[in-house]
Amino acid sequence: MVLPRKSILEIAKDNNIPTEVRKITVTEVVNAAKDGSLKEMFGAGTAAVISPIAAFGYKGSDYDLP
Repeated sequence: MVLPRKSILEIAKDNNIPTEVRKITVTEVVNAAKDGSLKEMFGAGTAAVISPIAAFGYKGSDYDLP
């Protein structure tokens, strides 16, 4: 069984897309959304699906992604 996360990392590697695997905080994500450095987000689970995220909310504020 190939896990979605592993597949995504392999596809990125095969296409010379840099990746970084590490823990992040919500504060880091919110700050990146505020300063414009957060360009996109997605979720991947156990199903064969990658779901793009158009926006997220935290502590009563909503953040749209480009």
